[in-house]
Amino acid sequence: KMISSFRGDRRFEQVSMQAFSPSENLAFVQSLIGSSNLEQSFVDKLYESTEGNPHFTKELIRSLVDSGRVVETETGSWNLSAETAISSEVLPPTIQQAVEKRVERLPEDWKEVLLIASVLGRAFEARDLEVLADEVQKLDDIIDKLIASGFIEEERASRGEQLAFSSGI
Repeated sequence: KMISSFRGDRRFEQVSMQAFSPSENLAFVQSLIGSSNLEQSFVDKLYESTEGNPHFTKELIRSLVDSGRVVETETGSWNLSAETAISSEVLPPTIQQAVEKRVERLPEDWKEVLLIASVLGRAFEARDLEVLADEVQKLDDIIDKLIASGFIEEERASRGEQLAFSSGI
């Protein structure tokens, strides 16, 4: 219903995303990992698990990397760590759960900043976060780390004054 309310408004455009083909997914995973040297079985398992959904693929890769489950092997290729098998425990069935697992592994002060920021909405002013999180030690460092980790991002052309969650999830 919400999408239909925007129809005809020239400020909005609906964009349909199709699932990636296997070759598009491979290129996407390579860009996320930062290497073109990936074990084919790893790439195949990811594609099978995410069905080429770009957002789920991105969150799943972040989750696997953050948890140390994607490693560079002795041959220099990237694969799941030896003790990691792709299973229902490793691959959350929804994007929501993938993001939740990533958040669970964060340090407590990072989670506190995300919680405070969530009250401000999907996009928010950095100064508003600073006011609400005034008791958080090293807030600027935590914000920088959350940006580097892909949880929040700086809005373009805002010089760090406007922040937003990277995902609506």
